Amino acid sequence: MTNEFNALMHNGTWMLAPLRNDMKVVGCKWVFRTKQKADGTLTAISKRWPVLQLDVQNAFQHGDLKEDVYIKQHRALLTQLFQLMFARYKMGTIYILIYMEDIILIGSSDALLRQFLQKVGMAFLVKDLGRLHYFLGINVEWMNDGIILCQEQYIQNLLQRTKMLDCKPVSTPAATSSSLCQFGGEPMADPTKYRSVVGALQYATLTRLDIQYVVNSNAKIELSAFSDTDWAGSPDDRKSTGGYAIFLGNNIISWSSKKQSTVARSSIEAEYKALANATVEVT
Repeated sequence: MTNEFNALMHNGTWMLAPLRNDMKVVGCKWVFRTKQKADGTLTAISKRWPVLQLDVQNAFQHGDLKEDVYIKQHRALLTQLFQLMFARYKMGTIYILIYMEDIILIGSSDALLRQFLQKVGMAFLVKDLGRLHYFLGINVEWMNDGIILCQEQYIQNLLQRTKMLDCKPVSTPAATSSSLCQFGGEPMADPTKYRSVVGALQYATLTRLDIQYVVNSNAKIELSAFSDTDWAGSPDDRKSTGGYAIFLGNNIISWSSKKQSTVARSSIEAEYKALANATVEVT
């Protein structure tokens, strides 16, 4: 807790002020979690592009406020944050994946990453956890020619949570002779657990592609794609502008709108090009 508080003071996150009766004070709590490896043990505090993992001393969202905000003394705000960014330098490119206070860096060279870490350390208190090995339930195994992603411990925890550790494996993870009906059976009194398990299985399909069909069948989430285009809409080169939107259920997950690379000789040809671009994105 001392390190968290010192990091907040170092970054100039807040300043102490006397409490007045006209202030509306926001109450907050400290949130801590223990970082573990894939096997459950505590995380010790050319190849392809180097991949490093960082830990920010606190997950307070940094930014300039236009009004005064008062919070109780010795408390921190924890903000959920998941972003993917990239930065280009003369020395190369860095990809930055941020989830709360955990950061993954992928760079084109070790020297570039070290230079970036040096600059980040001047603004924030961060801890270099070294080469990436475990992140959000995914174990990273390094090979000579790349990496292997594994979710063994995540799946073991899911089986334990659902009391299915002693179940026998089957060659086909779904019944081949039955089908689900929207109006069949009795509705669950509390579907929270079922939805939680299906959501966890959805995350497991990141590395277990063999269960994607049965998981999505039980989740009843469809992947839909829509495409459209004009015809010769650009007055400069007569190229068409096409676009697509891809939905997972009711949520949009990918979209694009850009000029086609060649001139379409008919509106049908322009439509086919837009449809082809959407199909490539889905597959």
